[in-house]
This record gives sequence, C-alpha cells and structure tokens, in this order.
Amino acid sequence: MDLATLKPVIDWLAANPTWGGLAVFLISVSESLAVVGLFIPGVAMMFGIGTLVAMGALDLWSTLAWAAAGAIVGDGISYWLGYHYKDRLRGMWPFSRYPALMTRGESFFTRHGGKSVLFGRFVGPVRPVIPVIAGMLGMPPAQFLMVNVASAVAWAPAYTLPGVVFGASLNLASEVASRLAVLLLTVLVTLWLTLWLTYRIYRLLYPRASAIMDRLLAWGGEHRYAGRLVSSVLDPEHPEWRGLAVLAGLLIMLAVGLIGGGRLLFEPALLSFDTTVLNFMQSLRAPWPDQLMVFLADLSLRPVSLPVAAAVMIWLAWRQHWLALLHAGGASLFAVILSFALAWGMASPSAGGIVSNTVLYGLLAVMIAQGLKDKWRWLPYGAAGLLVAAFIFARLYLGMTEASGALAAWLLALLWVTLLGAAFRRHSATPMASGQLSLVTGAALLLSASTYVSTHFQQDLARHTPRYAVQTLDATAWWDGGWQTLPPYRLDLEDHAKQPLSVQWAGPLDPLAAQLEGAGWQAPPALNSAAVLHWLLPSPALGELPLLPQVHDDRHDVLRLVHGDGKGGWSVLRLWPADRLLQNPRGEVWVGTVTSLRAAHPLPLFTVPLTGSQYNAPLQQLQASLGELNWRAVRRADTRDDAWDGTVLLLRARAPAGEP
Repeated sequence: MDLATLKPVIDWLAANPTWGGLAVFLISVSESLAVVGLFIPGVAMMFGIGTLVAMGALDLWSTLAWAAAGAIVGDGISYWLGYHYKDRLRGMWPFSRYPALMTRGESFFTRHGGKSVLFGRFVGPVRPVIPVIAGMLGMPPAQFLMVNVASAVAWAPAYTLPGVVFGASLNLASEVASRLAVLLLTVLVTLWLTLWLTYRIYRLLYPRASAIMDRLLAWGGEHRYAGRLVSSVLDPEHPEWRGLAVLAGLLIMLAVGLIGGGRLLFEPALLSFDTTVLNFMQSLRAPWPDQLMVFLADLSLRPVSLPVAAAVMIWLAWRQHWLALLHAGGASLFAVILSFALAWGMASPSAGGIVSNTVLYGLLAVMIAQGLKDKWRWLPYGAAGLLVAAFIFARLYLGMTEASGALAAWLLALLWVTLLGAAFRRHSATPMASGQLSLVTGAALLLSASTYVSTHFQQDLARHTPRYAVQTLDATAWWDGGWQTLPPYRLDLEDHAKQPLSVQWAGPLDPLAAQLEGAGWQAPPALNSAAVLHWLLPSPALGELPLLPQVHDDRHDVLRLVHGDGKGGWSVLRLWPADRLLQNPRGEVWVGTVTSLRAAHPLPLFTVPLTGSQYNAPLQQLQASLGELNWRAVRRADTRDDAWDGTVLLLRARAPAGEP
C-alpha cells in the first residue's frame, strides 16, 4: 500500500485536466440535485477531489470553479422543477416517496426565508430539497440566482479545502516515509470508524433502550432464577448489587472458559492473526509516530488511570452521589479481577490496561451522558470510544499486547460496562452535574498524565525503541565485495523499493561533511517552526528551505547536505547508520541516497522541497565533489532501472595501510 499506487490516475488526470474538471462538475451537479443528492456522498467525494488537488492531479482554482459551477447548475435545475410544477411536485416520483423530507424542507425555508438557500447548502438532510422548496413557494428567480451563486462559491472551497489539507499532509508524510502516510491513513480511518460506529449504535439503541429493558423485565418475570438477576439489574425497586455480583462472577468464568477454550481449539489461527497484526504494525514504525504512541501508551497505564479514578470517586463522595460511587467501586474491583483472569488465561498482563481504561472511561461516559440533553448524549460515548481506541492502537503499534488478547479484553470490559451502565441508569434518578464531572475527569487526566509522562517518557521511549544488531566486518572485505550485503534500497514499506542506497561511507561523518562543504555542498536550514516559515516565501531557492527528514529502517537520516548546480537544479545527500562496524581499521559504515530535489506546492502559496526521481546525475555530481577522499565506483548488476544504473560509491577517509 503506497501513494504511488495512485500515480497512474494522478498522471492521467494531470494530462487530461478537462476530463478531470468535467468529473468534478458532474459530481457537484449530482450532489446538488433534488433528492438525488441524498444518495451521493458529496462530502466524501469532494474531500477526495481535494486530496487529488494536493497531489497535483487537479488544479486548485479550476477545480473550485468547476465545483461551484456544478453546484449552481444542480441547484438551478432543482429550483426550476419547483418553480415550474409547484405543489404538483409533491405527488410526482421521486418526491412522493419523501413527504417527511419535503415537510422539513418547507419548515426550514419558512423559518429562514431566502437565506435558507445559503444556509441549506451546508445542512445535510434538507440540503437537496431546499432549492425545490424555494421554487415551489415562489422565491423570485433573480433573488434565488444571487443567493445560489453566493452559496456555491462558498460551498466549493468549504468542501474541497479540507481534502486539500489532508492530501498535503499525506504528501508530506510520504516524503518522510511511505509507512508514515499509511500509518496516518490507518489512524484516521480507525478513529473515524470508532466515532461513526459509536454514533450509529447510540442512535440505534438509545430510542429503544427503555423498551428493550422493559421486555427483558417481562421475560424475567416468566423465569424464576434468571428473572431475579434481570430484576436486580433493571428494576429500580430491587437492589442491584447482588445481581451485578453474580453477573460479574459469571462474566469472569465466561472469560476464563472462552480464553482457555479458544487457546486450545484455535491457537494456530489466533497466533496467525496476532502475527499478521504485529507485522503490519511493525512495518509502520517510524521515529515521530513512536514518540506519539509511547505517549498514548503511557496515558493508558495504571499510574495514570488510577489517579483519575480516585479523583472521580472523591468528587462523587463530596457530591454525595453514593450510588454512583458504589458503581465506580464495583467497576474498579471487577476490572482488577478480570485483569488477573486475563493475565492468567493469556499470559498477557498488558491486557489488563485495556480492561481498566474501557471500564473507567466507559462508566464515566454513562454518568456524564445522564446529565446532557438527548442530542448531545452520544458525545461522551464518542470521546470515551476515541480515547480507548487510541490506547489500544498505541499498544498494538508498540507490540505491548497481542491483537486477539486486546480484542478479548475490550469486548469483556465493554460487556461489563453495558451491564453496569444499564443498572446505574435504571436505579439513579438524579442526573449528574455533567460539566463538573467532565472538568474533574479532564483535570485529573491532565495532571496525572503530566506527572507520569514528565518522569517516565524518555525511559519508556528508550524501552520501546527498536534494537539493532551491529555486525562486524573486515574493512578489506567490505571494500572488495562485502558492501553488497547492505540493502540496495531505502527500507520503507515491506517489499517497496523507495530510493536506491547508492552511497556507502566508512568512518566518522565529520571528514565527509568537511570535504563536501568545501566543494559547495551545504547543510539545509534546521527543521523548526521558524525555518518552516520559509516554505511560505514566494520564490525560494530549494537550498534555502528546510528539508523533511526521511526514514530508513525506522530511523531518520543523520546527515543531510544539498548542492545546487547554478542553473536552479538541486541535489541532496542523506546518510543513515548501516549497523556495520569495520575492523582493520575500525570504523562505522553509513549508507545513503543521492537524489534530485523538486519544488512541490501541496497548498497554495506553499513551497516544499521534495525528493525527485533522478539518481544518476546527482550521483555524478557527488562523485565530482569527493576530492582527496578514497573512493571507488562499483555496480549492482541486478538493480538497474531507468532512474538508477546500479552505481554505488564506496567512500572512506583514507585507505588502509598498504593500499593506494
């Protein structure tokens, strides 16, 4: 998986801008047509168009013009239908199938008047029928045209530019490492899917929750022993602690039984699943994400979550929410017992952190949602879902837990939260002060996380940083052919030849840097907030702009030098550790790339130097700058292509004694 997969599409669109513009126009027309727009994922499609703009497949300004024109035409057709057919349209297909939508659109137009054409373009459900309603209710054509054009001009960038920004971020991430772009996509899709599922499940269950629980109570009344459990949990007239205690015990026995039986019956499949997920996550490792994931993993540890739980329980006691306090205590006790059960059953103590966080933030979401209005009650569940999903993703990324164990722990904890939350909602008649509880939770999490991260982050980062085995190699053997044991291409995604490693240097980096700087090579500006502002210069020289680091084998380059040819062309040399230590004489080996640089414009008025696709000419430029260094040009016979002829430069500060 790589952004290069889209290159044929991007190249074709760039070579055929008229067809690309026509596609944007037709999408905008369809998204704006009455009723038809309900079935067109306009937001997603315009977001994708913006992403293609950032990748250079489409021109920004012409794309915005095509999009606005399509929106004007689509709304214009809809307005004409309403203006021409009036109330007869209500009985015509497909409008006759959506009477409720037509009524909502008419109510919206009546409330906002002519401004509804402007407002309605950004309001999802009623958007495709507002122009029809405007025509049906006799809005003057001149007035409609004026508002229609203004709203379309505002709509086009509002729906396209987020995709442009996202595409630009993918472009820049891909420059650092293709794995970084894939990781960014994976994280965003995971978090979006978590939020979407939370919202859809809430919308599905919340209106039906009371009816479902009433039916369960009725069913329990027909079953002697099961009825006692159901009544204990769901009937406000019965104390819930006995039923919850029995259900907690059953759940823990179920967990032990399922885990033991699953390991016995499906161990090869589970091992394969865990290995696949681990290998995928490890293939996405890069230095910057490593720091973020270690930070998130730290937030999921007990030294952070326990103070949050303690602060919440103290607040509940202070506010005399005794029932909520008992539920919080029961949740914590169950989480501890289930964590021990999972650690015993799966030999994976790290799964306990997933249980603790799911139970803690899940129950807090139930309590906070109780005091909110119906339309906002899904937000605490969404926030809790995002937080727990981020914690689980970080643990999987760092290899702290197996995927099957994380899934089992999360499902069991979620089941317990569902039972506990249902009992709490049925027995608690007093709504929580949601704002205060949210503030206490956020402040406790911020304070606890700050304290722990400030004292343990570097230690945890070092513990989770990949270890590299250094191989010893005789210097003469390396010079005579051992260089071929080093990888020919920069290691990015698995089985992906990103850039040729056409340089190998033996020795300290300082002599090489000094020689090249004397020959006109220069270090680019450091990548910091001040230097990044140079990307906004109107016509900058590429050598004056900070370069993004690149990743090889999960490490950033340690030496970066650029060189201009005096005609506007620039080359860049990057070096990484090769994990080879030479003997006789002793020296470390470094591998590197020499590539061209190109100016990219991922956003308007934004110039970023990105790696070009030329390798032979920059390598010759480097070769002409070596001066008194000891070097030789060798060639990999099986790696030649149009951009690289397989040449590798072997460099060292001085030859071993007895050699020229």
